[in-house]
Amino acid sequence: VAPTLMLTVSEAMLASAGERACPALEASFGRDPLIDRALLVAARNLDARVASRGMDELRKFVLLGLSSADAKTRTESAYALARFGDLDSLTQLVAGLETETDGRARRALERAVLGLSGMRCTGDLGHPPAMQGLVEQVDAGDTLVRSCAQSALARLSGQSFGDAPQAWWNWIAGS
Repeated sequence: VAPTLMLTVSEAMLASAGERACPALEASFGRDPLIDRALLVAARNLDARVASRGMDELRKFVLLGLSSADAKTRTESAYALARFGDLDSLTQLVAGLETETDGRARRALERAVLGLSGMRCTGDLGHPPAMQGLVEQVDAGDTLVRSCAQSALARLSGQSFGDAPQAWWNWIAGS
């Protein structure tokens, strides 16, 4: 099957079935990387009005791609996850940076993190669970992960506590 046809079919299926399609997609995920990537591209390209009906289910499906053995699938998952534009997605992307070893997938994660941290993500910024993942990465072993987490927190909160997780936790507690 031609990749263009698979993408068109995938987009139509996700748009028409919405959240009802996601459990079936999750069950079949991982069998064929080419199909997985087509579905992730389709998820990324979904119209926001269509996607909002099944956002939580769609996010579960897209998150599967971050743990795929296929680097191209992880790349497409990073791009798709960035389209959600929320703190949970940002946190997942930063966490993915910590373990990603493939150069292309890592660059996709970096671009997605920097893109999301450059805009005001939706969600309650004073809610500790929403920012917990980012704060946990503030003093990570990987320099890039640390930098992305610190930059994201600074841009989202307007504060600048650098690599001091306790200062971030104190700020969150006081918000």
